[in-house]
Amino acid sequence: MPQSSFSTSLDGGSYAAEGAGGFQDAIDQALELLQTEWRRIAMRVYPEYAFPIEREQLRDGPIARDLRRLAAVARGNEMADPGDVQRAVDAVLQLLYWPAGAHAFQVPDRFWQTELGSMLAQAMARSRHAVRASRFGRITGGDTAESPVPDRDDRSSTGTLSNLDQPFTDPNRGQQGGQAEG
Repeated sequence: MPQSSFSTSLDGGSYAAEGAGGFQDAIDQALELLQTEWRRIAMRVYPEYAFPIEREQLRDGPIARDLRRLAAVARGNEMADPGDVQRAVDAVLQLLYWPAGAHAFQVPDRFWQTELGSMLAQAMARSRHAVRASRFGRITGGDTAESPVPDRDDRSSTGTLSNLDQPFTDPNRGQQGGQAEG
């Protein structure tokens, strides 16, 4: 599973509630789900490592920092390179949906209607839109600060959501992955 280098610049590595904004509940739910799965596996592999982790500790971990930064990008509070955003989103999806031993994983369509799925889709759309707006501003000399985020139809037509239908290769697994359920 690829490591994401999408660390947050919002809080210097420690938890800050304002970094997640209105997405904190979704982030906490994802962290709790990941901890539950980790503990389930640890109980079978090495029970001594299956200890509970406090919520604040979970919030200080690398995936939590990535999720807070994605939340900031989704809200438009921070700009990020679309490639970095995509890698961070892929890392989250792999943690949530790639079972051990599988060669690929499926992201259920219903995921994109959850608060977390919506946040990830918004982060992808905003990062891509910011790049397009920035390029347009350089070409036209215009101010792009108030450029709107594309709506869902625009995101789909530009491939932001539909790119999940395209397989990607995880260099650490060497297999195809990231196929959305249709």
